[in-house]
Amino acid sequence: TMDDVNITAAAGPTPDIVLSSANPAAPAANITEGSLNNVVYAFNTAVTTTNATLNSVTFTTTGGYVAGNITNFKLWYSTDAIFNSATDTNIKTITTGLGTGLHTFSALTQAIANGATGYFFITVDLPCPSTATNTLGINAITTANLTFASGNKSGTAFVGGTKTFVD
Repeated sequence: TMDDVNITAAAGPTPDIVLSSANPAAPAANITEGSLNNVVYAFNTAVTTTNATLNSVTFTTTGGYVAGNITNFKLWYSTDAIFNSATDTNIKTITTGLGTGLHTFSALTQAIANGATGYFFITVDLPCPSTATNTLGINAITTANLTFASGNKSGTAFVGGTKTFVD
């Protein structure tokens, strides 16, 4: 009888997600005290098979800076490899626990369409004054640093170039 039939919906396809970045992930550079939206890291994710949803990004900072040297970290999403704060989407900002070490952009719901590449930029704002000659770097992001709603993750990214704070 129909009461005896157990119908289970088949799971949909799983996105295939390939992480990559330039080498270095952002070039070494000086960043000026009192400046906004300085790119300190960039990576991208190419998605195939079906749409993907990014839920979190963790990253580790290094260098001689201290928490008071920066105002925030921001995570941006773009559909191209060129950062533009006027047209890209700021999907999360961290304003606490800014010292060296592990940081997390959490509670994200950033969709990346099947067949598309999502470009992500981590920026920093510096207060004025900051501490000139202090440095900030970001270790290479790996697939373990990215959490998706579902997905088969592969690929590698590179370390970011050191940023030096200047007056």
